[in-house]
Amino acid sequence: MIVDSMTKAEVMHSLQKEFQEEILPYYNNSILKWAEKCILPKAQRTGKTQTYNRSKLSSGNNRFNIIGTISKKGKEMCAYSEFDWQNKHCYASYLSSGNGTGSVVVFQKHCLERYAERVLNEGENIKTFPEDVFMNYLLNKQDNAFIIVLPSPKRERSLYYGLADALFLGDFDEPTEKSKQDYFYWFKTCHSLKETHKTQKGVLRSLAKMQRFVKTLGFNPLPKNQLGRSNKGELDVFINRSEENKNSYIEFLKYKYMLFQLQLSFNFDWIDLYIDEIKKQMEEISVELAKYKVNTASLSPYGKTVGFAIKGEIDYKRV
Repeated sequence: MIVDSMTKAEVMHSLQKEFQEEILPYYNNSILKWAEKCILPKAQRTGKTQTYNRSKLSSGNNRFNIIGTISKKGKEMCAYSEFDWQNKHCYASYLSSGNGTGSVVVFQKHCLERYAERVLNEGENIKTFPEDVFMNYLLNKQDNAFIIVLPSPKRERSLYYGLADALFLGDFDEPTEKSKQDYFYWFKTCHSLKETHKTQKGVLRSLAKMQRFVKTLGFNPLPKNQLGRSNKGELDVFINRSEENKNSYIEFLKYKYMLFQLQLSFNFDWIDLYIDEIKKQMEEISVELAKYKVNTASLSPYGKTVGFAIKGEIDYKRV
């Protein structure tokens, strides 16, 4: 049960535990068997993906909503729940890596209202139904998100989450060795990637270019992990269609590499927990860029030609 005395980390750990121990087994042992028996035949007969919805109340009195799809090609599911904490109404989504770890992504109601106002330009019309924003615009697009931790003008560590034409902002709690494999994100507000903000302009611009490519492609091409999927065959077909597609892909990889460089440049104490993973992803990008005769040694977020983290533009304390 979620209570106000809990920290954000405790809230998300509690939700993740219920999702892993109660909701996933319920999906695998009950819902999925029902869907394969009752829904799959129609999907096979019509050749169309079928969608279904189910819900379950957890032992902690949290109602989880499960949205599943099934087709001849396979099956997928996503889940979300709503809860109240310290006078804030929140929406949480859940992603599982399949190895006992996973992600919990929380959006406060205020964050969804800002998304409606700044990105959808429907602030007043949508305030009564923030769940519609969450369901229709964010829930199924998190595979395409790019997440980075950087200082912000107000905090030493802030989350930057590029998703669905917006930059979501939240506080980052320093991980421990025990929790480093869990991914918990809690977002309070967002900016449109089309807006210009003095202190985040460079990051906004780079994420906007990355998002345009990802949106066109339909999935995050690199690397393959629980918040991004990769289908090399589809990617090759897409890139080979035109020179413009190839250039967009190269630009995407460059900005992704430089955002990792920017993150590492701040020498966060906790970065050692993730340094192997980050370097592995950077190496994958280097190998991919080398195919297009791009040398990552020439890339720098502070570079005058290709960089975006200009000191006069991003007024971070530690730059």
